[in-house]
Amino acid sequence: MATRLTDNIYDLDMGLALAIDRAHHKTIRCVEARLWITQEGLAEDFILAPGECFKPTGTGRVVIAALVSNARFAISAQPGWTTHFTDTLRDFWRRLFAKELHGDSRSSCTSAMPCQKLE
Repeated sequence: MATRLTDNIYDLDMGLALAIDRAHHKTIRCVEARLWITQEGLAEDFILAPGECFKPTGTGRVVIAALVSNARFAISAQPGWTTHFTDTLRDFWRRLFAKELHGDSRSSCTSAMPCQKLE
């Protein structure tokens, strides 16, 4: 059985698989045991050991299977351009509001994530 332990940590029993659609903005990291990963549209499969990651390419379905009992893995989202855009916009409004409130350009607000250049 695939068990969701937290928002992004999963346990998977041997012989079972988990399929993920639209995984192209996610990273799959093996935490414990070994995982077998295949992606629709790719000719090769991947075996992950603890600490290794897989970043899907394209939009094909990704299937994750445990090669031994109690495999544990994490799935995390990679921030896309929309995340960077909203972070930058939020920082702009915070600075603008601080300028109007304090009468200068100094801001007492801090952004949770530093602004990054859009590519």
